[in-house]
Amino acid sequence: MQPSLIIFDCDGVLLETESIANQCEVDALRQLGHAISLDEYLNIALGRCYPEVHQTLQKERKIDVPLQFWQDVEERQKDLFKQHLKPVAGVAEILQWLSLPKCVASNSGRERLHRTLDLTGILPYFGSSVFSADLVENRKPAPDIFLYAAQRMGACPSECVVIEDSLTGITAALAANMTVFAFGGAKHITEAMKQKLLASGAHRYFENMAELKEILPC
Repeated sequence: MQPSLIIFDCDGVLLETESIANQCEVDALRQLGHAISLDEYLNIALGRCYPEVHQTLQKERKIDVPLQFWQDVEERQKDLFKQHLKPVAGVAEILQWLSLPKCVASNSGRERLHRTLDLTGILPYFGSSVFSADLVENRKPAPDIFLYAAQRMGACPSECVVIEDSLTGITAALAANMTVFAFGGAKHITEAMKQKLLASGAHRYFENMAELKEILPC
């Protein structure tokens, strides 16, 4: 199949946000006396928004934090991103090489999505083709954001290839009837997470952005 559109998730695919953001949240929880390992937290939080994580922490871990906690964490993450955030290795090179239409479709809100892409120099590769979760009714794992992106880009869903790093995103892409490649090369991916990605139902698994030159027509 010749894809008509390549859809990139942002966090953990284009940018190394996940290792920074999730460690920040784990550290903040520990400061409140809630001990949880980064691996355990990633299983709860990866690919999900704050309200969903908040609810899961309450239900599964009996951890209850004030809603202000998430606002404080987000402010701390902004500082950490300014200091440490970088693109995933090889992302700029693959975006320069890729001649097929491309866009970003993320579970993040518009402000954070545009800010982090701009901060790392990745935003110009996509221009206005950046779609955030606040544009649709339901976040991933619902297919809404992927279907919205395809519609805006004038592509048939069955002719789209999605690059995702989370089970939440893979589920959404499959529900949208899109081909999905699971990316396991970001810093936050553990061996356990790799195994989950391999068993996720994604059509391909890869760990190096350069591999896209072999598995995608340019």
